[in-house]
Amino acid sequence: MQEYSKNIKREIRRLAEKAYKIELENALSDLQDKFSNWNDQKIDVFQLDHEIYLYHVKTSRAIFKKYNNDGQLDMAVASAAARGVLEIEELSDELHEALKPVIKRFGGF
Repeated sequence: MQEYSKNIKREIRRLAEKAYKIELENALSDLQDKFSNWNDQKIDVFQLDHEIYLYHVKTSRAIFKKYNNDGQLDMAVASAAARGVLEIEELSDELHEALKPVIKRFGGF
């Protein structure tokens, strides 16, 4: 992470925590849909077990790594903003200006 003021670092950590929670909730919601499909007998127990396995070894770990790397939290926040996980309006003007080139690189505005 680049050098930022204490306030910006605090904001980055706060937004990273928020984005982490949102992405984790979205991933768990997808997994919940798999359970619903199993309950509705649209998939069998082996398919559900495989989905749980994939969630555990891929999805959950990828999200964890993204938001638990202090050196890259600014990149995680920029990526979340570019993908719409975080609204651009949630970033302070100062943070928005600092991350604008990175957000743009990630495909945002």
